[in-house]
Amino acid sequence: YFDCFVTVEEKNVTWTISHTDVTIKVGESFNLRLRSSEGETADVVWEASKSGFVTVSGNKITGKKAGTVTVSGTYGGTTYKCIVRVKGS
Repeated sequence: YFDCFVTVEEKNVTWTISHTDVTIKVGESFNLRLRSSEGETADVVWEASKSGFVTVSGNKITGKKAGTVTVSGTYGGTTYKCIVRVKGS
């Protein structure tokens, strides 16, 4: 019969969004990602606050028509937001 001790080292992982404020033209795209301080990326479902201004396909955000919209996603109980300004072509 043996005593077993397990030491667990807690990691303080922080998550950051790749963009918080972006200006693109109609037809242009960029990738919005959530990355940890450990270099991992999180699977986040991004959603636009208003429809019609951008299309969201996975991490790819594409400008559709001129206007400003907030794209947000929640991971680990925290909501991350990016303001996207779409300029006319």
